[in-house]
This record gives sequence, C-alpha cells and structure tokens, in this order.
Amino acid sequence: MVRAVFQCDGRATCYHSNGHIWIHLNRSGGQCFDEVGTRIRRWCWSNQSLTRTPLQPVFLSLNKTVGVRILEKERVFLSFLAGGQQAKFSVGACCPQGESKTAQPASGPSVLKEELFLLVARTRIQLTIQTLHRCLMTPSNPRPLNIAQAPHLRVVAQRLLEVSTHVVMSDTERAFIQKCLSF
Repeated sequence: MVRAVFQCDGRATCYHSNGHIWIHLNRSGGQCFDEVGTRIRRWCWSNQSLTRTPLQPVFLSLNKTVGVRILEKERVFLSFLAGGQQAKFSVGACCPQGESKTAQPASGPSVLKEELFLLVARTRIQLTIQTLHRCLMTPSNPRPLNIAQAPHLRVVAQRLLEVSTHVVMSDTERAFIQKCLSF
C-alpha cells in the first residue's frame, strides 16, 4: 500500500493506514485531515499575494520506520529509521513551478530526472511481475524459460531509453536506467 507520494515541485500526499488522505501539500499550501477525512488544519505558504498562515511543524509517523516532518515549503523531510540508524531525505519543493532540471528536446516537453527514474522503476516492476507470472504458470519446467516480454512493455522501455538521452544525468545513472530496461 502506498503511504506517501512526493514530487519535486513541492506537491505531496500522505495517507492514513486506512487509505484516507492525511496530509496534502501543493504549491500554495497544505491541508491535514483526520482518519475519517475531516479537515483539521489548513495553511498557506509564504507568498506575496496571500497572507501567510504560520505553520506549526507537522510530524507524521507513517509506520514504525518511516516518518515525515513538514517545517516549510522547501523543508519537508522523509526519514527512515532501522537498527538505530536514521536516513533523512529532503522531499520539499526543490525547484519553482515551471523550472526544469533537464535539457528540453526539440521533439517534446522536458522530463525531470526524478520522473524518469520513477517511470523506469515502474516499467521494471511490470517486467518483473510479468516474468514471475509466466514462471508461475509453468513451475515444473526444469529449463530456464525463454520468455518474450509483452510488446507494449518493450515499446515503453524503448521510449524511456530515448527520453533518457535528453535528460541531464551522470553516466552511472544512465547505465542504471539502461540496465533496468534491458530484456
């Protein structure tokens, strides 16, 4: 079950364990809801056209190991705790609306590196699930199966590889994407 989704422009949604929205952040502010969906808090980020609503820090515990801390628009943190060690990631707004971190290809709109990685991961997960499904359909086969991937996944993978050539990233990141999308 997905418990939270964060985007680089500051939009985010965190969910209660029952699936109802807990926190929703957008470019202008945020809202907090209780477990039945009743809004209990609302605020606006600092903006010249809006009066600022002071934000008391918001702390959420999504589960035993994952927490979210909201201090301001650019200072939203996701933390993971395991074995007495903590890893903390900034997931607040990292670029103003409309700003892109990538080169724009002449053939279409730009794609942020983070979005590309999410699409690559989703495609790789779909490929893995398809492979597992086919293996489960023939569990007694002693030879490794030569499984042809679904044509639509092959097309998606090819398009993602093409898009990745226009995105500014390191050689290591590019190699990772190519490995994820290899058949």
